[in-house]
Amino acid sequence: MDSWHAQRVKRKIKIRRLFNRDQASEKSVKKLFGAKLTEQRMMPEGFGSSLGVWTCRDRAILWFVKEEPLAIVIENKEIAHGFRKQFDFLWEMAGKEK
Repeated sequence: MDSWHAQRVKRKIKIRRLFNRDQASEKSVKKLFGAKLTEQRMMPEGFGSSLGVWTCRDRAILWFVKEEPLAIVIENKEIAHGFRKQFDFLWEMAGKEK
């Protein structure tokens, strides 16, 4: 991940991340705090999910972290846009961490 973040910063790619409010996520957020071109927020307590969604251009990547990780890539502009709209809504719900 460190290499990926270095390449992302080199290419000036910004990311916004939402995390569940749990111990593991709070460690990740602290590690990323102040990382270049990165913003993160914590979801309200009790609003957790094992589903992650990444969007980039016309792709939506759904991923699950369990015993056997699973990722599904959907290449469709409308679907990616729909996931981005949901993310923006959740981003506003999460509010800024202090």
